[in-house]
Order: sequence, then C-alpha cells, then structure tokens
Amino acid sequence: MDVYAVLKEMTAEILDDAVHTLRTAHFAHYESWGDQLTRESLGELYEHIMISLHHRDLAHIIRHCEGLATARFSAGFDLVEVQTTFNALEQTMWRHWVAAAPAQEVAEGVGMLSAVLGSGKDAAARTYVNLMLTMVIGGL
Repeated sequence: MDVYAVLKEMTAEILDDAVHTLRTAHFAHYESWGDQLTRESLGELYEHIMISLHHRDLAHIIRHCEGLATARFSAGFDLVEVQTTFNALEQTMWRHWVAAAPAQEVAEGVGMLSAVLGSGKDAAARTYVNLMLTMVIGGL
C-alpha cells in the first residue's frame, strides 16, 4: 500500500482535521486569517509534503520550507506558530495512515512521513533562527 496514494485520497479530511487543530491552538495570525485562508496555507504545505513523499525527494520540502519560514518571519509569525502547522499536519497524516494501512506497512509509512515532515520542520526552524540572528546582529 502506497502511503502517498492513501493520503492523497484523504486530502480533504486531513486538511479539515489540521485546520481544526490549528483553530484550537488559538494563534492570533491563524485566527485573523480565518479557516479558509488557514486551510489554503495548510493545503499548500500539504501539497509540497506530498510531492516530496511521492518523489522521495527531501530537497523539495527543504527548499519550500526555507521559503515558508522566510515569509512567515517577515509577516511576524512566531516560530512556534510555524512549527505547530507542521505538527497539525503530521499528527493528522499519521492518524489517517495508521487507520488505513495494513499493520505490516504502518512503520514504513510513518517513517517516510517522519522523514519528510522532520526535514521540513528542521529547514523551517534553521531558517527562522538564522533570520532572528541576522536581525539581532544587524541591530547591534
């Protein structure tokens, strides 16, 4: 069973669940965006996660997340808001995969998801911290 194919069929449910998770976190930026814009933003990240999963290409998600972190930093988002977006998608994707996959295939799929999402979260965090340091050093 292909983790990409299974999750692709569940895109709407995954995004609905992730939007709900972010809504309950009560972050000011996402609340001001509303559910529609938040869903679009999650959908864009989800699309890049899925591309990386499908092609087994971590470089794709890393490039996207570096750009995402730069945009969010410039818009005044806290790093925790950015990381929580990943966490919302991750827990939702895991839950859907585990529910759908045969028991003997769960670990491989979770491993693939962890690799892609972990690479994205790491790239976003490193970029964000570099931007913060640049701002601090530039202000000295």
